[in-house]
Amino acid sequence: MIRYFLLLALFGLAAASVSSICPSEGIRNVPLPLWSTRYVTCVDGIPTLSKCEPGTQFDANYGQCVMIASVQNESAEFVCPETDDPSEPMYVPHPGRCYVYFICVNGVAYEQICPDGTYFNPILRVCDLQENVDCPH
Repeated sequence: MIRYFLLLALFGLAAASVSSICPSEGIRNVPLPLWSTRYVTCVDGIPTLSKCEPGTQFDANYGQCVMIASVQNESAEFVCPETDDPSEPMYVPHPGRCYVYFICVNGVAYEQICPDGTYFNPILRVCDLQENVDCPH
């Protein structure tokens, strides 16, 4: 209970707004305004402050932390459709680098970079071992 009130005090959230963003049952991640790396995790109506790992930021469309593009203008190379279905994100491989791909959300391309030793697998829509991916580059 102390954690609940501390959270309210630290972020100036009114009790009504917290109860309205935290459902009484289930789990939900909720973004905090003005914070790109912090969010509230709601578990059965109880809010807990959460923080993204270094190199990631909270994406409200996914309800989780995602990689921050290492080169901000890379997504300019790829244009997403203006409309898409957020429940079915579009994953698109980079045209010249097999370890890079884009996730399209609301018409915006978010560059993602696979960990070392992996390439983006467009069939599985995940980073995969290099030997499992047909990379022409």
